[in-house]
Amino acid sequence: MATTRAREELVVSAVAAARANGQSWWARLESRCHPVEDVASAVEVTAATAPSTFEMLGLPELAIETPAKLPVAAVRSADTRASSLGQAMHRLLEWTQPGAPLPLEHLRAAAREFALDLQATRGAAVMAQRIRSGEGAWAWDINALDWHGNEVTLVHQGQVLRIDRLVRHRESGAWWVFDYKSAARPERDAALIAQLNRYRDAVREAYPGETVRAAFLTGQGELVTLE
Repeated sequence: MATTRAREELVVSAVAAARANGQSWWARLESRCHPVEDVASAVEVTAATAPSTFEMLGLPELAIETPAKLPVAAVRSADTRASSLGQAMHRLLEWTQPGAPLPLEHLRAAAREFALDLQATRGAAVMAQRIRSGEGAWAWDINALDWHGNEVTLVHQGQVLRIDRLVRHRESGAWWVFDYKSAARPERDAALIAQLNRYRDAVREAYPGETVRAAFLTGQGELVTLE
């Protein structure tokens, strides 16, 4: 391409090949070329074609605003966050024992399991503490109970049920089925009432002839009986 476009002169630069090749472009042009010792002297360089100095154009500074880092709970939807809070509350109530405070290691474990930040973990702990110290606090009073258990599994009509807390009141001899709810007013939800009824029926089937009562324990510290 260069040989066809050259109007007056063609400057060729090459390195001697390790092996001679008579068919290479260099071998075919070498006999027609005149060696030049100083390439610069062979080409007229003017100030217009090769300025002695040059200056790079400066670019304006680009202002970049770093977005604020959002906590994990803020990124998730409100429904997902509420669900995680409720699950963490359940887990804390499952782990703790009657008469014992909420250990710090349990709070950390719940935060890791449900990906909660510090504020959400505290919220779950507050609800759990309200349940334990509210209207249903006697359900953790070991002196008032003949038997107690967390996450009690029963099979009823072919369905596996898990009861949040099941206790037997010592003085009355009645069994109490407790279902934890982080939201207020669970007694207004027909689906939740039907679920609690199934739990109560399962315990009645396991202990025929005995008194079985059922109640919601809410994150606001309320005890709402099913009757």
